[in-house]
Amino acid sequence: MQVIIFIIGLMFSCVIQAQDIKQDNVDSFDVEGLQVDNGFLEAWGIDKSEYRRFMYLKENTPRGILTPSANPLYYLGMEARTDVERKKYAKLIAKMEFENVQKMQMLNREILLASKQMFGAGQAVDLSIGESLKKEMDPLGSILGNKQQNLTLGSGRDLFVSLDCDDCIKQFKGLMGQLSVGTIKTIDIVFPASVDDIDIKRWAFKAGVSPELNDRKVIGLRRAGENETVDKYPTVRISRL
Repeated sequence: MQVIIFIIGLMFSCVIQAQDIKQDNVDSFDVEGLQVDNGFLEAWGIDKSEYRRFMYLKENTPRGILTPSANPLYYLGMEARTDVERKKYAKLIAKMEFENVQKMQMLNREILLASKQMFGAGQAVDLSIGESLKKEMDPLGSILGNKQQNLTLGSGRDLFVSLDCDDCIKQFKGLMGQLSVGTIKTIDIVFPASVDDIDIKRWAFKAGVSPELNDRKVIGLRRAGENETVDKYPTVRISRL
């Protein structure tokens, strides 16, 4: 009987010691259990360790409060630990945003086509964009006057095109790349004064001009003014006031 009591006591002691060991070392266990779909990682161009860092930044640092809705690339870029990391994520963001603009253009083109098929031809683009465009894109201009407007001249580009210019659309695509990464803020596509409205609309449709960006006055379509002349097409100039 004494032997049985001793064995039971020994077993109980072992259980108590095991519980103590588990409690003492609980912080050393890997309890993260990170699960993420590989397709998600590939879409963002990051690996599992980068995703783990993104989740840590989002849940355990002020970044999760300052920019709660930012995507993983912005989290990793803003909290980059080295210049190499910062450049890496900047390139990924630029590439993704440019591709997003292209996808939106293709979708908008199909939406415009479907709209015409269902509801007939409508006003595809807004041609009544004059000097007010730059003022509307610069809300501080009315407060600070012409001096502030002069400081923002470099934010836009005028692209002079003609209907028979083979390189004009290619030049427009290049400017769209700058627009997508924020190098420039607006694009005005300037046609010769003699070009008809319907031809301007056809050129815009062919080039993939986004009706949404046109409606927001990010991309304008207009004819050249009396003092606007160019020697060749395409020609790119800093936007005028």
